[in-house]
Amino acid sequence: MKIVYVTGCLGFIGSYVTRLCLERGWYVKGVDSMTYAANKTLLDEFNKHDNFSFVCGHDNHGCDINDLTFLYDCDYIINTAAETHVGNSIANSDDFVFSNVNGVHNILELLRNYRQENTKTPTLLHFSTDEVYGDMDDYGPSVLANEEFNLIGSSYYSSTKASADLLVQAAGRTYGLPYLITRTCNNYGKNQHQEKLLPTIINCIKNNIKINLTEKNKQYIKNYKGNIPTKKEIFTQGVEAGSNYTIKCWIGETVKVPEGR
Repeated sequence: MKIVYVTGCLGFIGSYVTRLCLERGWYVKGVDSMTYAANKTLLDEFNKHDNFSFVCGHDNHGCDINDLTFLYDCDYIINTAAETHVGNSIANSDDFVFSNVNGVHNILELLRNYRQENTKTPTLLHFSTDEVYGDMDDYGPSVLANEEFNLIGSSYYSSTKASADLLVQAAGRTYGLPYLITRTCNNYGKNQHQEKLLPTIINCIKNNIKINLTEKNKQYIKNYKGNIPTKKEIFTQGVEAGSNYTIKCWIGETVKVPEGR
């Protein structure tokens, strides 16, 4: 049985990853700081599984990734924990630096100092974003980012995610830590937090509130969240460690990852 830590397990992406791992019979150690964005009712669902346990912090509350001090024997660390709302990062960036940068650094240090008898260092699967490549409009029409692009943050959100990516890559190069980074396009689906674009639009329609969209949002690029974990299975199936994968999509169409990737 594989043993995996899933950080941000009560969040939008993390909850889908948690379900996938549980369905595959893996033992999941869930980690979540239980901020406003966490769906705490998911614990009732996950706790029904014998192969799930929740890592509690102080006073039996959630555990922030910055508060992790030890990793038990495991095969993977799947990091989906992050502050992700661009608007919030513009208003106040402190939480973004704390979670997206410091939190990832703490995970890397735990992995670097990982010492379990007769075991190898777990692989880190780090969920990033295609926003680390900056604004595609700056590159010209019809340009699509790929793994060879430079990381150019356009907001504190994307800049902190880019910083985390660089830390992960540096840990791989300097200490030989096995990792995989995925950079996906915008996602939507069931249980997405209400502050995000599509839930906001749906709420406006239901309550007869005028919807104001920017030109960029009118061309909103979407991935249905139910498809994302299926893609992520690929990254635990013999791909080369120390790699980055950009998962692209066009309006209304999800791009399939090529064979062998």
